[in-house]
Formats: sequence, C-alpha cells, structure tokens
Amino acid sequence: MQIKTLFFILLLLLSGCTTQSIKNVALEPIPREISSPDELPEELASRQVYWQNSFVHLSGEPIEYDPFVFLNEQEISGVVPILSHNERYLVYGHGNFSKISIWDLNTNKSRELINTSEDLSHSAAIGGIAFTPNDDMIFFSYNWHSDNGETHAGLATIDLITGAIVELDIAEFQIAFHDIDVSSDGEWVATDMVALDKQVCLLINLERQKVECMTFNEGWYSSVNFTNSNDYIAYSHHRKINSPSSIMLSKIDGTENQQLVSGLAIAEILFVTNNEIVFAGATYDKPKCGYLYVINHDGNDLRKLSYLGEQCLSEE
Repeated sequence: MQIKTLFFILLLLLSGCTTQSIKNVALEPIPREISSPDELPEELASRQVYWQNSFVHLSGEPIEYDPFVFLNEQEISGVVPILSHNERYLVYGHGNFSKISIWDLNTNKSRELINTSEDLSHSAAIGGIAFTPNDDMIFFSYNWHSDNGETHAGLATIDLITGAIVELDIAEFQIAFHDIDVSSDGEWVATDMVALDKQVCLLINLERQKVECMTFNEGWYSSVNFTNSNDYIAYSHHRKINSPSSIMLSKIDGTENQQLVSGLAIAEILFVTNNEIVFAGATYDKPKCGYLYVINHDGNDLRKLSYLGEQCLSEE
C-alpha cells in the first residue's frame, strides 16, 4: 500500500491554481456522511493511511510506530513510502530519486536496497515502487536518458532476501510515473500514464514482458490499483489538466469502463479492497481541502469519512 496523501497535498496545491474558471461542478453521487468509524465496513477499519500529518488506521486510531517519525529522524523528507501487505516493511525512495531503502518495522532497522547510479545499467530516476503479493520482492519503475537526450523508461525487481536486482526488458514502456501497482496474482503491473489518444497503455503483462493497451478516453490516468480479483483496475481520470476528475473502474480487457464518482477537483485512490475503493478527494466548492471517501464497486454508495476531518493546504 502506498502512502499517497503526500502526493494528494501537491494535487491540492495544483487544484487551487486551476479551478478558478470552473463553476457549478457537483460531486456525484451525493455522499452520505460517516460520523463514526463504527459505520465502516469491517475490512476497512484497520487499514492504514497518512492523514492530517500522522499515520493512522481508518478507524482513527494512531499506529504504534509512525513511519514518518522515523523518516524525519533520518532527515529524509518529501518521500512517498510504501507499506508491505503484511505491514511489516516500509520501502521508500530518496537521495534525489536515485536510491531505495527498506525499513523493518519489527526490528526498527533500515538498509539500502539500490543506488541506481551504481546498480543499474543506466543512472536513473526512480518512479513508482510496489511490493509483490507475498512481500518477498519489490518492483520499481525508473526513467533514464540516452546519450542523444531521449527519455526511456524501465522496470526492475529487487529480491528482498538475496538483494538481487533484475532489469526487465519491457517492450513499449515509455515513461515511469510516480505510481505502480502489482496484481495479487503477480502477473500484471499497472502504471500511471497520459493518453494523447484513445489508446490507453497502462498495463504491463509480466509473462509477455509487454505493455498492453485498452481503448478508452484520452487524458490523465493516475493512482491505478488492481481489484483483488485482478480482472478490474480502479483509477482516477481527467481529460485535461484542469478538467474534473472521476473515479473509474474498468475491466483490464477493455470491455467495461464504469464511472463511479464524478465532479472532483482532484482525486487520488489510496487502496482497493474486495468491495470498496478508498480515495482522497477535493470538490470544486472547496478545492484546497480534501476528505477521505469510500465508494463500493457498484458505485451506488459513496461515503464521506467526516469523523477523520479534512486536510487543507496551509494559508501561509
């Protein structure tokens, strides 16, 4: 699980600059207010998010060891950490996007996994990082420049037991953004992308080592997450940089494309469970403040987690 609300704060900043000319855009469906964690589905209460400058369970309970306290003690800031599925390990990129380290929450020890300037065939900037389903390996994407100045993208793995680094030869992988996700069967990787036409190429087939495309709308695709069944992806989509965002659910073979939530100034999916999608979102009536929301996969029950409060940009 990626602690994505640091990136959400950056989106809040951008939304405050780009929503001035957009009016009368309403959030649909109308959310119902959740005033107590007792109203949460059981599968969500213990899940962890970074909200209002602290690391908490969705129930509102703080966790015993806040990863951001550790990172601040190490004088590492501005990173987007990723928590393992078993919630034991935290990996994070640092060193001006050139290094990845891992912190064992059980032993309170950290170690460096990779320095791209030394361990890859090209000096590179790290994009997204994600754990494999059994937490014994991580995938990471990266960008590098050839001698003629062209930008290239790569995908690699790190074995967390042996430390072995394997660079994958992925056909037609063009650019590495800040988010990736690995399917629970370990057969697919999904990545953010910008589609300039209706060919949306955000899926990587690991067996074929090839990018797969779907025919959807052009625009920005971000915070892509697989459902547990692996045949659907949830993501945030907007057609232009300053157009409304939607929460979408699509079948990976391109046969279905359902809009679950519309009318958001910005949106960032935090994680997906068997039945629910949890995301941070801001609306056009208050674009510099966001709330946490939950929408079911059918799209007929949008809930606003009011008990956790809002997260706003500082006026300073």
